[in-house]
Amino acid sequence: MTLHSYRYAWAQRAKQCGYPERFAQEALGHNSKAVHRAYARDAKMELPSLESFEKKSKEGKILPFPTVATASKPSEVAAGS
Repeated sequence: MTLHSYRYAWAQRAKQCGYPERFAQEALGHNSKAVHRAYARDAKMELPSLESFEKKSKEGKILPFPTVATASKPSEVAAGS
């Protein structure tokens, strides 16, 4: 175990959590997508089925992303864009 191992672990956890690749790449100081992807390649990804996602959505366990159509005030529309 080396201190450099923490960089690999961070990249893998960021990928597992769905952290945007460009932000993770920037946080780790990688100038190349290829280098960053090499760091995150051993991440264990688990994608839920569409049915389970829809069920959680109906149960209110997933927060909807606000869109222009769902915003009720002009200030909310400006803040969201």
